[in-house]
Amino acid sequence: MLSQLFLKFYDRSRGTHDSSHSLKLFLIYLCAAESSASLVSRRGEPSLDHLIKWTGQLPARFELSNIREYLYGLTAQGSEPLENLLRFFTNDYQHLDSVNEFIRLPRSQKAHQINSLLLVHAKMQGKFGDNTHTPGELVDLMFDLLALPEQAEITDIWGQNSGICGKIIERGHKGKISVFHSMFSASLILEAVAVLLKTPRLIQEDVFSINNYRHYQTDSIISNPPFSLKKTNYPPQTAKMYANLYGPPPRSCADWAFIQSAIKLTSDRKGRGCLLIGPGALSRGGAEQRIRKNFVETGILISVLLLPPRLFPNTSLPVAMICFDHANTSPEVTFVDASTLVNAKLSDGSVNVVDHKKIIELHTLSQDVENLSAKVSIESIQRNDFDLSVHKYITYHISKSDGSLS
Repeated sequence: MLSQLFLKFYDRSRGTHDSSHSLKLFLIYLCAAESSASLVSRRGEPSLDHLIKWTGQLPARFELSNIREYLYGLTAQGSEPLENLLRFFTNDYQHLDSVNEFIRLPRSQKAHQINSLLLVHAKMQGKFGDNTHTPGELVDLMFDLLALPEQAEITDIWGQNSGICGKIIERGHKGKISVFHSMFSASLILEAVAVLLKTPRLIQEDVFSINNYRHYQTDSIISNPPFSLKKTNYPPQTAKMYANLYGPPPRSCADWAFIQSAIKLTSDRKGRGCLLIGPGALSRGGAEQRIRKNFVETGILISVLLLPPRLFPNTSLPVAMICFDHANTSPEVTFVDASTLVNAKLSDGSVNVVDHKKIIELHTLSQDVENLSAKVSIESIQRNDFDLSVHKYITYHISKSDGSLS
């Protein structure tokens, strides 16, 4: 419903707006229509005044709203983009009918529509789309690996990557959802999602700039931060936290900065977390090796998983997943090689979908499975210099006839 409507709007405005600009306008209209009957009525044409008036009625938590700034900025520059937006809906009653139909949907179904829309937008952005969207199948997998209670609070520490909070809502999760975000473009989209779904709590702050970690404590972290992000410096309070936890991360890669932030944000509640990371973070030496050593020796690492390639629309880069739990009592770490575990029915030629059921089964088994999984002691990881690469711990059987795994 929404995806097709958005594509029509983008096609109509092509040459005037790029896909991101079109998405912002489109979402703003939906937000305004949600609370302003005049914007979806066939009686009379809605005006710019309706949109501007709506921004003044935003809840208090949107007091510093990027949505408001964006609309006011467009008005100051000239109202043509907004007038084009309004004409798109008022010139075709079928468009208004689609909006009305969306507004009447239950919250979980709205979330599904929004997730589909964000996926379409990610594909339109080409190679940059993978930085702005996390496939719903991966969110489902992270959620189920952690076995979260239905009332658990979930926090995403990198809200610039949309799709996680929407997918959690689509699942019908009843707990609070919080999102850290700082980039203007992504923030505006997140604010629109928050208005439409009446959640999450938006924390307009970089996770690296937190002054008081106790203020943002949560039950769990589910997140897909950017892989190997360069971070030339960290604020003094953050650098001190890393130094006191497992060690300062290198400036060239922020992977273990994100992981340590997630661990700190769940420490008071004995919480748990699951993050997508690049496989390089599992094996690089230097500062990251020292961090892994200190991390593994605490005993909170639950599992490390290697996932299939081509899970994102626009890249074939491999992906790993790391899970931790402050309440973990197991003396072993589970390693799962899921690089070949693809759901053939749901995958297509361009994007793979993980075999969710098989991965969860391997994650919960108490014994090793040849070629696929292993339970590993901390002593074994120590003997491998705290390298967490999955292939170092799984027994692979090679067929003598053709050299392939059997």
